[in-house]
Amino acid sequence: FIYDDQRALVYASIAALAEKQTNGIAVIDPQAGAVVATIALSSAPSVMALSDDRSILYVGLPEVGAVQPINLTTRSAGSQFSLGVSSECARRIPEDIAVAPGSNAVVAVASSSACSTGFNRVAVFDNGKVRASQPDLGYDANRIEYGADGSIIYGVDTTTTGNALTVFEVGASGVTVKRKFSEIGLSDFRYFDGLLYRVKDIFSNPVKVVNPESGLATNLFQFPEQPPFGFRYGSLDAANKKMYFLTATGIRINDLNTGQPLAFYEFPVGEIVAYRDLTKFVYWGRRGVAIANGNSIDIFTLYKPTTP
Repeated sequence: FIYDDQRALVYASIAALAEKQTNGIAVIDPQAGAVVATIALSSAPSVMALSDDRSILYVGLPEVGAVQPINLTTRSAGSQFSLGVSSECARRIPEDIAVAPGSNAVVAVASSSACSTGFNRVAVFDNGKVRASQPDLGYDANRIEYGADGSIIYGVDTTTTGNALTVFEVGASGVTVKRKFSEIGLSDFRYFDGLLYRVKDIFSNPVKVVNPESGLATNLFQFPEQPPFGFRYGSLDAANKKMYFLTATGIRINDLNTGQPLAFYEFPVGEIVAYRDLTKFVYWGRRGVAIANGNSIDIFTLYKPTTP
């Protein structure tokens, strides 16, 4: 799922196997805790990405090997575009989507073969038409983010322990590999202001961020505690310069620029045993977080912190 900060809504992908639902996108008002609309799709959705102007939501459709744009003003689905084929399979699976900064029509897609592993690819599409260069990367990129502009894409392999980082250059003819760094240890990540922030399976204190130009990590975030099982997920709030960290007992908020702790909010139950199937963690508004756990989404409003 993903948060639309312009409309203050959360979009969540739902499949036909979900109870009383068809394939589509659920539009959720997190303040009300209610589904306010459903956008129907012909195939089960997976990964999603928002354009900078919040006009288009791009949705991956793994069952048909395609991506579909959704107009968020009219809440209508546009034409699907195919991710092509691989040498051994007639379908590619969308692994991640990134929309180019400042554009709602240029989108990068990391995809894998539907038939076997080791055939990842990163391609750029203009209004659904693919640019020629699409390097096959082995296991090198199934999670991608654009840099400050549309000329650079950062890709990380989250399927192996090393989590290698690949830096791609983007040109009119497509994508080329600029440099690679092995054993980066980023897992899932977000780009902000020249740095890559790890946002999944964060077990260390302090949390490290990576400079993608040098491949070097720096200790930025400091915490007064080392929670049990580490910091499961992070969510980067660039607009308010904050980083949210989900722990086993609550939510820690740090300053994005200085790394210093701002507040800690303890869960009422004091334990997060129910979140063993956690798949996504995002902030919403200025005081809210949402947690995807299996087939459900839990929504919290943060009021008074337990500790600073």
